[in-house]
Amino acid sequence: MSTESFDALVREIGMLRTQCEEFRVRNEMLQYHLDRERRAVRELERELQEYYGVVGVRAPNFSRPEYDPPAPLGWGKDKDE
Repeated sequence: MSTESFDALVREIGMLRTQCEEFRVRNEMLQYHLDRERRAVRELERELQEYYGVVGVRAPNFSRPEYDPPAPLGWGKDKDE
């Protein structure tokens, strides 16, 4: 291996390490923002539960997905091809 190709590989490794660190920092930032949004959602759900408790109405259950009716016949994977 020539000195030039070795130096090029060393530079590329350095660039990849830098890029990896940038991605790691970005991932931490995104995780932080996601955690903040999740806390905000929990707070809003708590406030809604309190509101429904004061009003005396049964609160909706946000933990289970709503009923999703099946797609019409003839649609879906391999049906419309």
